[in-house]
Amino acid sequence: MLFTGINANFIQNQIVNNTISLGSGGAQLTIPENVNGYYNLTGFYNWQKPFKNRTYVVSLNGTVNYNNNINLIDSARSIGTNILVSQGLTFEYNLKEWFELDFGARYNLNSARYSLQEQLNQNFGSWVLTSNSRMDVPGGLTFRYDLQYTINNGLAEGVNGNIALLNASLEKTILKKKNGFIRLYAFDILNQNKSITRSVTANSIVDTRTNRLTRYVMLSFTYRLNRFSGQTSGTNRQPAGGQQQFRMREQ
Repeated sequence: MLFTGINANFIQNQIVNNTISLGSGGAQLTIPENVNGYYNLTGFYNWQKPFKNRTYVVSLNGTVNYNNNINLIDSARSIGTNILVSQGLTFEYNLKEWFELDFGARYNLNSARYSLQEQLNQNFGSWVLTSNSRMDVPGGLTFRYDLQYTINNGLAEGVNGNIALLNASLEKTILKKKNGFIRLYAFDILNQNKSITRSVTANSIVDTRTNRLTRYVMLSFTYRLNRFSGQTSGTNRQPAGGQQQFRMREQ
């Protein structure tokens, strides 16, 4: 199974700031002006191949994003290009309906180039290794975990660093109709939850690291009013840590 797509965006008369230096004292004058030449090209693909009635599933997916930014420096036209490339591979193993396990690896490349400010030219790469699993245990118990390990290379000093995020949960089915669930969640077990972002514009590169809510445990109770025949507690797969996940945004 293969999905693919291409998208293009163009902006005419884009408003940018023309930054003009006034003498040697460091004063600057900023004037908004209209320019042409900005465009963005994006492409993606997703390929998946199951084996032995989906006992094994191999997936490949990738994206390419090209940004052509225009800026004005002392009224001179400056072109800043940003290329984002991402390639991932995932292997899934599904044993009947009670056990699921997957491993994945993804490489991300962020390359920025400037026509008038070559000192800003930089490459940033990262490896993201993932593993997720769900296992139903006799007695109405379901165990889940999701692990993500990010290896960063090329970020600013103080921001660069590797991050390992591990979430896990244990769920117990209760009540006569098995429509009640008690879940014990453990978020950020390794206590490393941080947000790392790189923002690339027409004339600047900004790396940011933000501390987030770190390790904590939560106990919850869920009661389902409707339950469909044949559905098990582990049928709907979800990350062990719920909605909180590490994300790296690149622009």
